[in-house]
Amino acid sequence: MSNLNEFKAESELGSPLTFLDASAGTGKTYSICKKLCYLFIDSNEENRIKPEEVAVITFTNNAARELKTRIQTFLTNEKEVADLKKSFGKSLNEKQFEKNRAYSIAHLNEASIGTIHHFCTEILGIVGTLADFDAGRTLSQDPSDLLEFTNNANLTKYSQSKSFARSFDSKIYQNTLKNAQSSFNRDVFFADLEGAFEPKEDKSSTESNSTEDEAKCSSIQPNSELLAWQRWTKDLAQLYGLLERTHSIMSNDSLLALTNEAVSSEAVVKLLQKRWKLVMVDEFQDTDINQWNIIKKAFLSGSNENSPVKVITVGDDKQSIYSFRGADVENFRDAHDLAQKNNNKMYVLNTNYRSDSCGEIP
Repeated sequence: MSNLNEFKAESELGSPLTFLDASAGTGKTYSICKKLCYLFIDSNEENRIKPEEVAVITFTNNAARELKTRIQTFLTNEKEVADLKKSFGKSLNEKQFEKNRAYSIAHLNEASIGTIHHFCTEILGIVGTLADFDAGRTLSQDPSDLLEFTNNANLTKYSQSKSFARSFDSKIYQNTLKNAQSSFNRDVFFADLEGAFEPKEDKSSTESNSTEDEAKCSSIQPNSELLAWQRWTKDLAQLYGLLERTHSIMSNDSLLALTNEAVSSEAVVKLLQKRWKLVMVDEFQDTDINQWNIIKKAFLSGSNENSPVKVITVGDDKQSIYSFRGADVENFRDAHDLAQKNNNKMYVLNTNYRSDSCGEIP
């Protein structure tokens, strides 16, 4: 991507997507913090974005704290402030610059800077009754006990069906169990599941003289292995959701799934696009498909040059190391392809400050 323009504080944002390829050692944190401050202080009110109109999604809470600290430094440190002024060149309006800088310092804590789970919680709080969300529920990092209880209860029910029993495979079963709560798109999930089955000999005529035994579980049709697994997965997710609400807890996967469902509503999308003018996703190569779909549906649907929300994705596909946690580098490539269309923009950070010949890291 060396042929792309270098990303600077004054770089024009895309409408609505800006794709930033930032390799390790290229001063990524410095660059995105400076860009945010540039937008906060811009004396051109058409381009200016206030801190409370910004959401920055980070991979960890520590990264969120670092970003806030660096932004605060840019807004208050004499050397950094002087450098920011230079970024505006001849368009600098000194009086408006200082006014906007004072406002940004006072309102910096109103910027939404945090992890994807922090962001989703804020989204669900905004949309209120438009989503099935109880703000009193506790976010649980380890819902394994609840999942085990759900699994046992569901298996007890489905063990009565020979259709289910004939198709049972422990490896497929474990994979299904792992993904049942986090699968936001049931159609895609079931399409994948279908390919995992090999046709088996139908022995129903020798195992039972009637369909009654096959249909003890009324939600399963006799002799339909795939349908049996589909019904089981749906029931598993429904029961798990019910138990979460009963115990007033919510897993991270459930939080993402509920947010994904909420942003499928046009009314919810309108609310969110009034709340934020800029959404930045840091470490974008480590997002999973659920997270990327939340961003796309909420802020990139019907993309055109008049989109009210700017989206910046920041990452490096060479640093994608969290596939074991669901991260999918294809999301990075999807954003890359999308950024080449319409009025979107693509930039790169080329200079590696960790190289001995490049001097000090910003």
